[in-house]
Amino acid sequence: MRILVIVNPGLEKLAQQEIKELVKAKARISGSVLDFEIKDEKELFYLAEHLQSARRVLIAFGEDLEKWDQFEFKDYISPESSFKVEVENLKGQENRFKIAKEVAGKIYLELAKSKINPKLELKHPEVLVVVYCIGEESKRGSTRTRYFLGIDLFGQEINPRAYRVFPHSASFK
Repeated sequence: MRILVIVNPGLEKLAQQEIKELVKAKARISGSVLDFEIKDEKELFYLAEHLQSARRVLIAFGEDLEKWDQFEFKDYISPESSFKVEVENLKGQENRFKIAKEVAGKIYLELAKSKINPKLELKHPEVLVVVYCIGEESKRGSTRTRYFLGIDLFGQEINPRAYRVFPHSASFK
């Protein structure tokens, strides 16, 4: 199972070390995204509970908007569930909305093959699909924007804490 971990800029090496210590996996760093393989979902939940530097832990299904890995969306999105596509690290609301619409349309087409028609919920989705832009890449004279795509089963960033860590008025979450 391929996993993506999104971190805040500057914490990539720390997250790479954490992943190595927790699940003995070698993570590849691309911008603020770490990409690696794990054995099963048990390790995924273990990572989500124990990673301290990660913002999001995603099940990867692609590195490009055009070509996706062979991924079974029906295993994660049921007919009764709702989902949302969220685009991160990309400037311009119109750009983010265009990409979210394109990805949601492709997911609907994939799910239609299994006769699943979930609803799109923007406020409180049960499944969050994240498209993370890592910037432009130049290859043989052409430039293209690279994206990582994944499903966030936890639905929220995992780095904020619900309790106060420091008892000072200038403390942060």
